[in-house]
Amino acid sequence: MAKAAEELHPSWLERKIVHIDMDCFYASVEEKDDPSLKGKPVVVGGTGNRGVVCAANYPAREYGVRSAIPILKARQLCPMAVYLPVRMKRYVEESKKIRAIFERYTDAIQPISLDEAFLDVTQNKAGLPFATDVAKAIRREIREETGLVASAGVGPNKLVAKIASDFDKPDGLTVIPPAKVREFLDPLPVKRIWGIGRKAAEKCHRLGIDTVEDLRLADPDLILSRFGSHGHGLQEHARGIDRSPVRSDRKAKSIGRERTYEKNVADKAELLPHLERIAEDIESRLEKKNLQACTLTLKFRDSEFQSFTRSLTPGEPFHAVSEIIELGKKVLKEKVEDSMFPVRLFGLSVSHFESRESLSLFHWMAEEGDDPQD
Repeated sequence: MAKAAEELHPSWLERKIVHIDMDCFYASVEEKDDPSLKGKPVVVGGTGNRGVVCAANYPAREYGVRSAIPILKARQLCPMAVYLPVRMKRYVEESKKIRAIFERYTDAIQPISLDEAFLDVTQNKAGLPFATDVAKAIRREIREETGLVASAGVGPNKLVAKIASDFDKPDGLTVIPPAKVREFLDPLPVKRIWGIGRKAAEKCHRLGIDTVEDLRLADPDLILSRFGSHGHGLQEHARGIDRSPVRSDRKAKSIGRERTYEKNVADKAELLPHLERIAEDIESRLEKKNLQACTLTLKFRDSEFQSFTRSLTPGEPFHAVSEIIELGKKVLKEKVEDSMFPVRLFGLSVSHFESRESLSLFHWMAEEGDDPQD
C-alpha cells in the first residue's frame, strides 16, 4: 500500500525538468555557416574514408546514415552527401551561446554533451509557473540568437524528460505531466528505458517483454533472477520513477584525445609523435583545471573496428607533460603487444583526478625557504 502511494505522490513528482536536445547539432552548425548546404544530405566526421560519423542531418538519415557508423559505410549508403570534417572549436562556440541562454532561467544545468542538457526549472529565474513556458522560451531564444533548432522534453524527472525530447524530433516539444507518465511510457518499446541496451533488450524479448508496460507488470522475482540487482532499477524506470537530481556540479571523468588515421598504423614507433602531442594538450587542460591525474589510459581500435584499452595507475598523481609521455611509453612497452597492430585509431586519456592544491602549497613553502617536510 505504501509503495502504491509512493508511485502516486512521490516527492520526485514535484520537480519540473526540461531536457534540451539540439537537432543534428554539428550538421546544423555547418548549414548555418554555409546556407548552400540546406536541403542536401550532410555528414560530419571526415572527408576521407576513415573514422566514424559524428553527425548526420535528416536528409542523410533518410538513407540510413547514423552517428557512430563508419564513414566508409555512410559513403556506401549515401554517396551523394556532402562530407565535412569535424570543427570542434566552432561547435563549442555555439554550445557556449546556448549555455548562456540556459543560465538566464536556471543555474541547475547538467550538460550531457555539447548539444544536450538537463535543466531543473522547478524554481526558475524568470519566475514562470510552468516548465512548458520555460522550454518554449528557451527554444525561441536559441532559434532567434543562434539560428539553430532545439527539441525539448518536459517531465517530472530526467528519465521522462529525456525520452520526451526525442519523441517529436525535429523541432519538437513534448510535455508529460505527472499524471500522464504511465500512459506515455507504457506503449513504448522496452529499449527506450535507460539501462536497456541491445543485449538487455534481447533478453527482455526472450522473456516476452516487448514494451515498457510489459516490463512494469513483469514478476519482480523473474526480473531479479534475470537481471540481478539491476532489475529493480529497470522496473522503477518502467514505472516512470527516476530520483536522480540534476547535477550542475558534474565534473569530467577523463581528459584526453583520440585520432583516427587515414592509413592503419603498423607499429608502436609510429604512435610516439602523436602520443607527445596529446600529452601536451592534456597537460594544458590539467593546468587550467588545477588538477592532477592518477590513471593513464591508452585506447586503440584495430582494422576490424574492435576497440581495446590499456591502463596504468602509478603510485603518485601526475600532471606534467614529461610524466604523461613516460607513462604512455611505459604502457606501450609493457602492456601493448605487437600482435595488436595494425590499428586505425589511437587515443590517450587521464582520469581519477585530484586537486593540485597540495602541490601549490609545496611550491609556496619552498619559495618562502621552508622545508615542506617539517
